[in-house]
Amino acid sequence: MNNLNRYPALEELYDKYGRTVYGIVLRFKISIPEAEEIVCELFRNLDLKEIEQLKNISVRQFLISHTIEFVRNKKGEVKMESDLHNVTYMNEILYKQKSLEELCNDNQKSRAELFKAVRRELQMRSGFIK
Repeated sequence: MNNLNRYPALEELYDKYGRTVYGIVLRFKISIPEAEEIVCELFRNLDLKEIEQLKNISVRQFLISHTIEFVRNKKGEVKMESDLHNVTYMNEILYKQKSLEELCNDNQKSRAELFKAVRRELQMRSGFIK
């Protein structure tokens, strides 16, 4: 990663999460050279102070959300090559970063009911249930 080596913290983030970010960018049906460019730009533009102040989510969760938002801002409202966005609770948890408590309140479900619904979505997604 060319000019990140001047910033050891960014280089460390890139080494740890670069493949994850790259994989997400590729799911937007973007060419490999363009995806590589976007990943480099995203890491160059990261605000380390913002990352240091994360409280409720992990760095990985932040980077996933940030990557999706970054690509959509750069490319317009492009769709990801994934049907996970069509899965109600998984979409809320993974892409909108909602907590289980928020989902329970929003959908008037207990945690047990929500876990059953999420498990069913995962089973449907993996092909165990048609």
